[in-house]
Amino acid sequence: MSTQATLDIYSKAADALDKADEMSQEALEQAVVGAVGDLDKPLTPDAKGLQALTWHLTGVTTDMRQEFRDQMIDATPAAFKSLATKLREASLGVAVFASEEAIGKANEKREGKPLFVRKLVQ
Repeated sequence: MSTQATLDIYSKAADALDKADEMSQEALEQAVVGAVGDLDKPLTPDAKGLQALTWHLTGVTTDMRQEFRDQMIDATPAAFKSLATKLREASLGVAVFASEEAIGKANEKREGKPLFVRKLVQ
């Protein structure tokens, strides 16, 4: 998938969230169970250590993780529509880690603001 194709998917996220009320209750429950399952997937010992370190360095607590999980479980179509509205109202930016060539190809297809290249490694 190209860089621009990926950005296009993200730019349509609010439109997809607006359609949440078209989902059946069963489909919504399956999506929630899948998302919560991703939070609880088994990790190797080194991945567990990295995750614990990341939580420690970023200040994420057990209570914060539980609140996030609870919000996912309690998700409703109205919550998705509310998020869609917030996404549309937000001033969002994008950062892409890619080669200059990939950024150039994306800029050929972009409408509006072109991506600019900032070299991170010389």
